[in-house]
Amino acid sequence: MLRESIITMTIDQVKGMVEGMREILKPDDDWVPTLFLEKGSEVAIVALMIMEDEAQKDVCANIMQMLVKRTNPDSACFVSTGWRGAPIADNQFADDEDMLEAYRQGWIPPPSIDPDKVEIVIVIIIDKDTTSTMAYGDIIRHPDKPPEIKKWKIIGPDKLAVRGRFGEAIHKGFEMADEHGNLEVLKKLETTERQI
Repeated sequence: MLRESIITMTIDQVKGMVEGMREILKPDDDWVPTLFLEKGSEVAIVALMIMEDEAQKDVCANIMQMLVKRTNPDSACFVSTGWRGAPIADNQFADDEDMLEAYRQGWIPPPSIDPDKVEIVIVIIIDKDTTSTMAYGDIIRHPDKPPEIKKWKIIGPDKLAVRGRFGEAIHKGFEMADEHGNLEVLKKLETTERQI
């Protein structure tokens, strides 16, 4: 779905939108994984699949990478509900690859099974110059009203790649972006999907 964008997405605008969306949620609802692609004066809003396991997360990341590659947006923003695990000491690993290997080997539990996990809404914004900003807000659940966001933590903006499969997927999409890409491609993809 294409919409007119008045100004470039900022983390504060997306946070405001995410907080506003809570009003339509039921107590147990999650924020639907959504990818916003901004190019020129338009924004495409793409609802993604609900992800219940690692394989579905990989599929979703691949879809995000393909969408960024095909559309070549000015910026991409991913919003989803997720988990934040217990903090990891900055000096615990030599580099990101060592940390990822620790996850693969099971030495660090993934956030979803960490006993000290906290439910969060995550926002990742990456522009075509690969400047990244990430924010997450802790979710508070109530039995009789929509979930709310207790506090936000903002990381960036900076030129460092956002860790994790979704940030990496957006970065890879920008690295391989079709120089002629545009948001109109999404209409063709939508038509193809209906025909399948």
